[in-house]
Amino acid sequence: MSPRTQDRPAPPVTLAQRLRTATTAEILETVLDTARDMLGGQPLADQLAPAARALQTRSGRLSAIGTRDLTDRRQQLAEEVDQAAGFLAISSSTLREALGRHLLDEQRAYQYTVATDPDNAPTEPQQHRRDHLALLREAGLDVFPARIPAGELYVVVYEPDSSVGQLLTALAKGELTYAHETALLGTGALAPTTASKPSAARAAVPTAPPRTKTTGTGSSRRTRKR
Repeated sequence: MSPRTQDRPAPPVTLAQRLRTATTAEILETVLDTARDMLGGQPLADQLAPAARALQTRSGRLSAIGTRDLTDRRQQLAEEVDQAAGFLAISSSTLREALGRHLLDEQRAYQYTVATDPDNAPTEPQQHRRDHLALLREAGLDVFPARIPAGELYVVVYEPDSSVGQLLTALAKGELTYAHETALLGTGALAPTTASKPSAARAAVPTAPPRTKTTGTGSSRRTRKR
């Protein structure tokens, strides 16, 4: 090996590589820290989406790819989110455009029904305007950080019924509890190994109950001796 090769610095470790080798507790900590930074205004959707995806994958996830009506613009978006394992980083302008096309398709369908079958057309009071978030949630999706800003800022579109989705929803609403974390860390494949260090994310949850000193071994949740 030449001296030049020996002096060459190692390539930086990518986020994907870190997530593959991290414990579940560490991935949870990454998700919580990144999500909180996003709530603080930092543009980190491209980091939150893969971390949330990795955390959800460890708990198992069922897919519905190929079962949606792709003539519906919102269902097209839901299919993209599903293909991205439940968490898709997308620019807010692209998201608004997709939902706007759905509204336009809806309006055209309504006008066609009024013109061709007025007896079965919905009456005017049934026609109501929904904002982009309402359209998104009707399709079984949500957005983090709970709003769709203007411009090219990226957001994360996700499935709110998933366990990690519930975590993000609670965090966005300011309703995160210790139960959201233990639901992810306390079951089956998600339980951290006894050799792994306790996650700092646990201490970051403001509603965590006080812990008592124990002398048991093998639990990643035991309190350290002081």
